[in-house]
Amino acid sequence: MKKALVVFLILAVAGGLFATPTVSASLSTGIGIGFDDTDAKAQVDFIRNRGESRWRVDLGLSTSGEKEGYGTYGASGTVRFDLSGRFNTDGFTQTLNDFRAFWAPNSMIRIEAGQGGSGGFGSMGGWDASNDAFGGNGVKIRINPIAGLSIGASLLSGGVKNVEDMAYAFGVKYTVTDLLAIVANAKFDPSQAESAEKLNFAAGVDFGILSALKTIGFTKLAVDARTANGFGGPKSNLGIGEAINFATGALSLSFGARQLLWMGDAATDPKYIPMRFQVGASYKATDIATVGAEVRYLMGNTVAGNYRNASEMNDVDFKGEKLVGLGISPYVTFNVGPTIQLGYNLQKDMSDGAGSGGAKTMTHLIYATVNVSF
Repeated sequence: MKKALVVFLILAVAGGLFATPTVSASLSTGIGIGFDDTDAKAQVDFIRNRGESRWRVDLGLSTSGEKEGYGTYGASGTVRFDLSGRFNTDGFTQTLNDFRAFWAPNSMIRIEAGQGGSGGFGSMGGWDASNDAFGGNGVKIRINPIAGLSIGASLLSGGVKNVEDMAYAFGVKYTVTDLLAIVANAKFDPSQAESAEKLNFAAGVDFGILSALKTIGFTKLAVDARTANGFGGPKSNLGIGEAINFATGALSLSFGARQLLWMGDAATDPKYIPMRFQVGASYKATDIATVGAEVRYLMGNTVAGNYRNASEMNDVDFKGEKLVGLGISPYVTFNVGPTIQLGYNLQKDMSDGAGSGGAKTMTHLIYATVNVSF
């Protein structure tokens, strides 16, 4: 094992030294003007899309090579500059993203080390939980022993100081062509307290690849389940999720849902089942114009303090305010060339005062964004 890791690191360094590096850069930013029926004063922000207030610059570097008898190898990473919020530098951050090296000695094995990972073991349904199987920060390996079967594992540092506190993650996925895909994953993190997410599981199945469904337009028809803190812990819960994607011609439809079943201490049981449902539709009316709408409903978050995973069920509007209850969000976008998008988005909160913006608010957003890559 140690010898394999040494060879892996040598090959990664050799790839960086002798292979031709590729440099990339991207800029995502724009201007958004928002106002609602509770405040006559408009809010002007940097905005990179209709759901995220910031500007972003990414500078990337990647290199790869191939050597007979040793397979392929390489390394990549991105330096990201973000400015969140309004026209100031209060939210300015610089981060290193996905800096990692890889070595694939053959088509069956791939090893990665560093930040993030190639993934591929998400539970596919409404939660799509991966538990960092072949992901996260650390050393990862994926093996494809037979056609359709993938096995992934991760040894995750997570910023811990002691080796015994490092987390372990595993994932298995099996795909039957034109029938279904099934996946399961787990993560054990000894550094977490007993009341936190020490042991997590997730599993799911997707029938969207069934040939009969693909023929009529389905691209996803999945259901999954995930647990936080195993089964029966003081803060444990079971999440059930569903996801459906459908597309035909210029029309695209989506449905996503999450439900949480309480499994913890009866004394802190919130006595309800938190639920989140979201339906989306978009129609490409012309070569540049797209109209669409999203409808979402969240139930059970008004007493979010009673259960730890409330944040997993919350949505926010473009100003970062939490949306609870029923919300309707129609929009229209115009793509002016390959890099510029103009749009209008209405967010109607139909909740009865549960959201931080007040009861039954209506928020308008007019925006122009630019996304350039080279």
